[in-house]
Amino acid sequence: MHQREARNQILKRTPLALLQFVVALIAAYFIIAVPEVSQAFGFADTNLAFGFVAMSILISPIMILLEILTNAQSRKQEYEADAFEMEHSGREAAISALKILYRESFGNLTPHPFVVVVEHSHPTLTQRIAAFESPPARRIG
Repeated sequence: MHQREARNQILKRTPLALLQFVVALIAAYFIIAVPEVSQAFGFADTNLAFGFVAMSILISPIMILLEILTNAQSRKQEYEADAFEMEHSGREAAISALKILYRESFGNLTPHPFVVVVEHSHPTLTQRIAAFESPPARRIG
């Protein structure tokens, strides 16, 4: 990957990473520092121990939702990287390399589509091979 392309990839990921960080900070503030939250659960004033426990429980679903966005962005970038690889090494060599990679790393060849959306930062092998075989305009998008 060229230096300019690497910089562009970093710039594309930065806004989502900052969004995750800001959401975590805001949630932490409201859960830990706002006395009304602790008082709602029977404490006389702000209780830091309770706040940290509550934050760890409540922030997980929020971060999962944000992770879906970052994983989608990452999968899109993987398709772009695959297109670059195919352009420079050829379709058959790229597909062969992916198959070897999945075989040696024991990659799941048939994950559930919901798991792919929620947890996977890379497209599945089947999706990547289909992208190699599709027309170039559709492959990247």
